[in-house]
Amino acid sequence: MNAGTEALAPDSGPRHSVIAIGEIRIDLQQRTLQRCNQALAVGSRAFDILAVLAQANGRLVSKDELMNAVWPHTFVEENCVHVHMSGLRKLLGADRDLIVTVSGRGYRLVQRREEIAADRRAPFDALRGAAGSRPAGVRALVGRDAMLETVGAMLARARVLTLVGMGGVGKSTLGIEAARLLAARSGEPVRAISFAGARDKAAVLTALGRHCDAGPRAPLELAHLAARLSEWQGVLLLDDVDPAICAVAELVDALVAAGDHPRLLVTSREPLHIMPESVFRVAPLEIPAVDAPPAALRSNASVQLFLGRAHAMQAPLCDEGDALGVIGAICRRLGGVPLAIELAAARLAALGLDDILRHLDDPLTLLAGGYRTALPRHRSLRANVEWSYALLDANQQALLQRIAGFDRAFPLEALCEVADDAGLAPEQAVDCASQLVAKSLLCVESGDPRARFRLPNCVRLFALEMSRTSHGPPNDPPGASANRGAVGAASAH
Repeated sequence: MNAGTEALAPDSGPRHSVIAIGEIRIDLQQRTLQRCNQALAVGSRAFDILAVLAQANGRLVSKDELMNAVWPHTFVEENCVHVHMSGLRKLLGADRDLIVTVSGRGYRLVQRREEIAADRRAPFDALRGAAGSRPAGVRALVGRDAMLETVGAMLARARVLTLVGMGGVGKSTLGIEAARLLAARSGEPVRAISFAGARDKAAVLTALGRHCDAGPRAPLELAHLAARLSEWQGVLLLDDVDPAICAVAELVDALVAAGDHPRLLVTSREPLHIMPESVFRVAPLEIPAVDAPPAALRSNASVQLFLGRAHAMQAPLCDEGDALGVIGAICRRLGGVPLAIELAAARLAALGLDDILRHLDDPLTLLAGGYRTALPRHRSLRANVEWSYALLDANQQALLQRIAGFDRAFPLEALCEVADDAGLAPEQAVDCASQLVAKSLLCVESGDPRARFRLPNCVRLFALEMSRTSHGPPNDPPGASANRGAVGAASAH
């Protein structure tokens, strides 16, 4: 099962648990299975069997008990249990021996289970927002006070607000904090669904069904689920919707049509593109000027984030004089992107500041080693960019590879010329460029009547790698070198 949810149950209602057995995490409410923090794709019946064994807390479960629990009022062959059990053992890999077969009697799951409070499962599962409190695992925002106030004001008057921005810029963290503060100020309940693993409409509907406590046999129809959700007054945070954005857009449209509730806060790398939507673009943190004095460096948001991460790790770090200047240079090279800054600070465990700055010519290799509990794409810069790249269609990937030859801002004419080399007509090139901008992979520089485009450095380097893989090692894409003179001339004016 792909998407995680928190049911819209009263706070006084029963809380579901995550059951931990060794490196295995079984989330009974979200119906997800993880091993070493990696999601495992498990079928519905197989998960039901595992859930029965896990909740038995080491007790032997007979075959009849399993069959009655998983297939109530239905006759199935005993072989069905064997087949699903074999599949579960294969899925568990090195932990397959956790499932013990007692010949002629049944099965049991060995090792004592550990129940984990639901509020600790993930930063966006429960956002009750009591003043001065913060869900476990959610850090305080750095350098986002003004942005937080703006988002809060927009959320207070918008029915649908989407926070968009490039990967790693902090959309989810900002959305969580905005929802928490709204709950603290207004007393409105806030709930959330993460669609990080949802890939299609079926997965979205399954998540919604659990969120509405619809039950396994309730009809998973959009109109029905939207009507159920519209009865709830509060704020619903829909997080990480990118893989199933079309299905989520349809859902949000249906929710708006069904009634005046709930209000919706969405995080995504691109807008939903629906009528009732307001959009707020989440920008990177402010970076320090090249000649910033020490006082300005210390008060800079990017530098503060780097220092905070380093101090939390108790990394050996001098934050005075030249060292502070090097930190400022690192933050400038990383463009103020919070994920990249945190990954760079994490390297202090093995590298010095000068080493980190010097190796930023290859940030896709250097910036790895994120939090173990983070989503896989947040554990390294390469994984973060790769995840976005994989969501592009073939034409968008082809254009991204061609324009990666530009190492500075370039005009539309240059983009169309290299797109032609990739077999894309001008209208296709313009459409693909618009999509890349919408998906926060291509930047448009303002302040000039003619549009100029620029690729974030990490995106450009990854696209160059993909280009070499696809087309071999020849130099720049045809036309890119010729256009660099025009690009430079345009940049000079």
